Amino acid sequence: MHDLLWAPQFCNDYSLILEFLPRVLAKEKWYTHIDWYPETPLKKSFSALIKLVRFQEYGYFILITSLLGAVTAGGILSDRLLAILLANGLVVGFAHMVNDIEDAAEDVFSLKNSLRNPISSGLILPKTARLTAAIVGLIAVALFALMGRWPWIFGAGNLVLGLIYSHKAIRLKALPLVAFISRGALLAGLPFLSSYFTFSDSLNRIWYWPFLWLISLSLLFDLHSERSGEEKIRFSRWNEISVQHGERFANVLMIGVIIVVASTGVVSMFLINLFPSWVIIIILMLLTLLIVPPYFKYRRDRTGVDLADLLFHGLVHAFAIGLMLQFLLPALVRIIRPGCF
Repeated sequence: MHDLLWAPQFCNDYSLILEFLPRVLAKEKWYTHIDWYPETPLKKSFSALIKLVRFQEYGYFILITSLLGAVTAGGILSDRLLAILLANGLVVGFAHMVNDIEDAAEDVFSLKNSLRNPISSGLILPKTARLTAAIVGLIAVALFALMGRWPWIFGAGNLVLGLIYSHKAIRLKALPLVAFISRGALLAGLPFLSSYFTFSDSLNRIWYWPFLWLISLSLLFDLHSERSGEEKIRFSRWNEISVQHGERFANVLMIGVIIVVASTGVVSMFLINLFPSWVIIIILMLLTLLIVPPYFKYRRDRTGVDLADLLFHGLVHAFAIGLMLQFLLPALVRIIRPGCF
């Protein structure tokens, strides 16, 4: 009973006795249920802004597009690489912020969407969200300008695309096929070109293979999300191509995209020497580790994630880690043992 008598003194709220009594009778340590670090208004606002950016939904893929663009152009680990990574991430984050700002009034009427949208759930004011989006966009444009003319052109173009994709004045997302193509350009095509021209002033003879592979991979995941009717990513919520144009059209489109993904992926990975052998081995090992155990778990108890999602996320994570190592390991080795790379 000592714990029970001391709890009201600590909380200064006798109404909490009803909450602590069952835990004390169950011999639980009631103090493990107390938030020792309550959120301040500043912390809540910061958490809401992080939620508004939705970096977890696209971070790995933007990492791949930016790093692969740099690899194709012959880039190395440098401050320019870090700057273009940040700029591409901010542009896509800006697009997500605009999307939530424009959809906030409608998301209020959906419990699922309201919980996902920090503006609709009241975690952040629309005015604050607009100001933050403007700041994010300006920082991104400034970073692109520092990288040169072509990175600025493609980066600023991507920023405009992210704005008109969701803004009610134009709203590309209301046109299924246009939105489908726009998402591929927003998440893959334009970030790749921005990164590529950060390290090169002209296109080489192999640039279109990884370019087409990234765009088709992005479109494949987006098309699968719309075909399955699930909201895997924010941008596939409205325009379900299979519903708008029929299942047959969606199937033909998916088959075509799969063919492009497979052909350009094989060429990019094995035939044009973009990746050293050790990077390919690491990617294949990571892909095996990320896919095989969950697959056997799925076969055993028939629970878990969708197999197509499992393959996509495994591929994205494996390539992101492999590309990061392709830049980091040679730099570390050059520091430790100069002349090895």
